Amino acid sequence: MKIGRSKTAQIAWDFVVMEDGETGENWVDQCTIDGGNVVHDDFSAAMENLSIHGLLIAEQIKLMPESAKTGTMYVDAMGTQWPMRPAEKAILDDTKVTGYSLGGDDDDEGVVIILQRKMATGKVLNITTPFTKLASDEPEYQYTSELAEALAVVEREAVAYLEGKKAPNPQLEMFGDGTGIE
Repeated sequence: MKIGRSKTAQIAWDFVVMEDGETGENWVDQCTIDGGNVVHDDFSAAMENLSIHGLLIAEQIKLMPESAKTGTMYVDAMGTQWPMRPAEKAILDDTKVTGYSLGGDDDDEGVVIILQRKMATGKVLNITTPFTKLASDEPEYQYTSELAEALAVVEREAVAYLEGKKAPNPQLEMFGDGTGIE
């Protein structure tokens, strides 16, 4: 499954459906859903929670030991605290997640996160993380459980979007509840 944002703040969702037919055989059908509405802020916040994971996995930033007395404590939308130096916080602020891709089966399930980091020159650095397993007896990424939780929130928000949750229409907001009746 791949979930990403377009430049027009809409969702593009690609996934493969496997179902058992009457004969017990599996078949595969690839589906692509392009949303026609602007995403809700909740979806954007959920995607941004993946930024720190992408940067850590791609070794673009390092966290400070929690015992360190200097630095900045970044708290994400899920309430997780991340101790970092101001330079790492600046990198995080200049980075956005444009999508991710889930792959693998059961114990081999993992994720690839796609990010864009705006550099000091104004150019954009595209970052694709290595495939990172989500379920493992010995996780290769220290914050695997936090990453899995963040991915679950993005998926819930994407499903809510497909079911009609979208950003409010700012023009309708000028007139109260959008019905035109006060």
